[in-house]
Amino acid sequence: VTTKYGKLVGNRYNITHDWAIDTFLGIPYGAPPTGKSWKKSVPVKPWTGVKSAQNAGNICWQSGSDSWIPRTTTFTQSEDCLNLNVYRPRKINLSLIPVMVYIHGGAFVSGSGLERNGEQLAMKDVVVVTLNYRLGPLGFLSTEDQAAPGNFGLLDQLLALQWVQDCIGDFGGDADRVTVFGGSAGAASISLLLTS
Repeated sequence: VTTKYGKLVGNRYNITHDWAIDTFLGIPYGAPPTGKSWKKSVPVKPWTGVKSAQNAGNICWQSGSDSWIPRTTTFTQSEDCLNLNVYRPRKINLSLIPVMVYIHGGAFVSGSGLERNGEQLAMKDVVVVTLNYRLGPLGFLSTEDQAAPGNFGLLDQLLALQWVQDCIGDFGGDADRVTVFGGSAGAASISLLLTS
């Protein structure tokens, strides 16, 4: 897949002889906020060559472990975590299909776009996007001045939604038919974004 930021290669999983799901994991949507913890996220810079989107990206810093993390899986926590995952049906379809964007919950202190696998939904003929956003103090601390005005996690979500508008057509998704959904803090995020 070629996007405005560069080329990506993902994985294909054959479900039946005529149905497959393509997954693209760990796609960067924002420049790593490393050393800029309490700053607004900015779009990732374009890259050259082909970037692998075959493995999960880093998850955002969080304390402890959460029940969503499988005990047999180790995820790398990092400030370089502004990435998303795209799941799409792979079949002959000449028209763009609807898009569903999932914002994870976790009380704004835990979770990841990896907690929900979008393959099952993609089998319903939609493109599914899941995303990471900064959590805890790195995502929501505010000093109520310009040093750390706060809500960086929400700004990350907005940047990811802008990436969807800019790039989802490259994956067969229709940027004019996007549904955003989530649970817990994800649902609260959507309410906050709608009223901002």
